[in-house]
Amino acid sequence: MPKRFSRRVVIVCDALDEMDETQQRQRIFPLFHEMKDNGFSFFLTSRPHPADVRESFCDAIQIDIIPDPKDLDLHVRNILDRSVKFLNVIRGSHRVNLESIVSTLVASAEGM
Repeated sequence: MPKRFSRRVVIVCDALDEMDETQQRQRIFPLFHEMKDNGFSFFLTSRPHPADVRESFCDAIQIDIIPDPKDLDLHVRNILDRSVKFLNVIRGSHRVNLESIVSTLVASAEGM
């Protein structure tokens, strides 16, 4: 017997907050709502700060995703380790400390 596939369609759109509000979000949000009314499902990601995103999807299920500080620390270190300019600054300075830079960046990210 052949396998049957669900007719459910889920559209994934990552980083709504990185779209331009007037050029992109104002155009695409009405389309999302129309598609939702016609049976489509969505998985959308965004930082919480854009007011138009919060207002447009206020009735949607929301899940806060907060990275583990250890993962964020590792990510920052990996990026800095690949930066030749940064490594040159660190090597040439007695006042710049890698640990303080990483901890400051991780703390200021506030889970973002």
